[in-house]
Amino acid sequence: MNVLEVADLDVTLLTRDGVLKVIEGFSLRVAAGETVALVGESGCGKSLTALAVMRLLPEPPARITGGRVRIGGRDVLALPEREMVRLRGREAAMIFQDPMSALNPVLSIGAQIGEVLRAHTDLAGAARRERAGVAGDRRRAGGGAAAR
Repeated sequence: MNVLEVADLDVTLLTRDGVLKVIEGFSLRVAAGETVALVGESGCGKSLTALAVMRLLPEPPARITGGRVRIGGRDVLALPEREMVRLRGREAAMIFQDPMSALNPVLSIGAQIGEVLRAHTDLAGAARRERAGVAGDRRRAGGGAAAR
């Protein structure tokens, strides 16, 4: 089964000069257990594509104008925003290419993973620490003040 299916994705931007089609006909399938990398020159649309797939485009000026996106078999483009909030972090996530926006060097990795688990799961305490791969200190897995 494919965990991600994107078919004929089109994205436009509203500019001072009118509507600009910035992604046209993008398609991708990712199977369970498969790793896929989007590679291209700076400014070619990798991040814009990922933001569109996660429905994180700033509207306006960006807008998905065509295609289909399915995550875990669910039609992402038809989901209400409330469902998208639940889907992000539980079933799909992205790490932005700027390492300073992706991970905070002041906090442990365990604290940062624990914070994501706190926000997107019902796990608490030892279960959250175990899932985050951290043993011992509550602060390391989103359980104490150091993680906030």
